[in-house]
Amino acid sequence: MKNLRKRCIDAFPDHFSLINAGSPIANLTWDSDLSTGKALEFLSMLLLMDVAKHMGVTVEIDSFYYDNPDFFYLRNEIPYHHGAQAGHEASILNEISLENRFIAAITPKARMEYRGAKFYVVREGIPFHLIAHLIDGNQIYRVRPDLAIVYGDIEVGNVKDGTITARHTTYSGAAKIQLGIKNSDIIPVINYVVTGHYDFNTAGIIECSISKTDKHANKQIKKYSLLFSNGNQKPEMLFINGSHEKSNYETVNIDLNKLITSLLSQDVKARIANYLQRCFLCVFEDSTK
Repeated sequence: MKNLRKRCIDAFPDHFSLINAGSPIANLTWDSDLSTGKALEFLSMLLLMDVAKHMGVTVEIDSFYYDNPDFFYLRNEIPYHHGAQAGHEASILNEISLENRFIAAITPKARMEYRGAKFYVVREGIPFHLIAHLIDGNQIYRVRPDLAIVYGDIEVGNVKDGTITARHTTYSGAAKIQLGIKNSDIIPVINYVVTGHYDFNTAGIIECSISKTDKHANKQIKKYSLLFSNGNQKPEMLFINGSHEKSNYETVNIDLNKLITSLLSQDVKARIANYLQRCFLCVFEDSTK
């Protein structure tokens, strides 16, 4: 789609500096064919934040991204060798310092506050869940939800002496991690400390696709639902699909020929708002005890 970036700026003027980032990693989103799904995923994230604001939710983007808008395009994935990175993207990532890649991995894409309860949004990776999963003795998993809404708040602490610290705070406790900033074939956890009754709740998962069949989508979303559930608390699932097929889970169909117009339709906005409401309410009762 021609002039996609300009149309996106017109649609989301509050995010001009992020959309207008001109680095190779940013250009991958805007210059790639729509069939890659990069643009749909990025626009879905902006729409999520925009709809939340219109619901009266406080939405903030970390100053780290405004100071370094190119890093907003990086995944929330702790860097380590796993061979899953595409060739072109891998070469671009090599041009970004490892320290900045670690900071971007830990830093949420947005923070939200709804009726006193805090949430954050991450894209293609939920670092604190992965680390808690490993600490509990489980095997590392490779799946990365396109977008996730997580209960609590993240504070990125000191970055010094080749390490980075961060803290995830929930209503009942907190987890603090210290990671080594290094190339490794494992997640480089140096220290992990839990205080209070720390509980990890993924409020919502969004899968974006332009080519998945309903069968493929059902299988993948079910896997997410099982992996990111916490006892009886299961994340709300949403499938944003650039084709006509629907999954067993709530599906929003987008017309790729009219990508931005379709995303900004009143029907789609209303459905995203209802989805967000369910995400917030699924943990709100516990968060205010």
